[in-house]
Amino acid sequence: MFNAGNALLMKKGWRERNSHYCLIIGLKELYANTGQIDITFIEAIQKGKVLRESASYHSKWSEENCKEIILNAEKFLTMTKEIINEGK
Repeated sequence: MFNAGNALLMKKGWRERNSHYCLIIGLKELYANTGQIDITFIEAIQKGKVLRESASYHSKWSEENCKEIILNAEKFLTMTKEIINEGK
């Protein structure tokens, strides 16, 4: 989701540099606040960040959370591809 989100920012001429916080703010301003994407996608990125950090740094994870993140990532990628390909 992080890399797909960066692709959306680049489509608008912006570039994020390895910060989930900046990515989320950019996506809110450029896409969610304009109604182009649903805020639930932003929430999915935020939750994915928290779950990834919990797994990476605290060895806390669950199969259920993994499945949820994969589903959210698939939806986010599909939506991203649609936006990137608009007008082609």
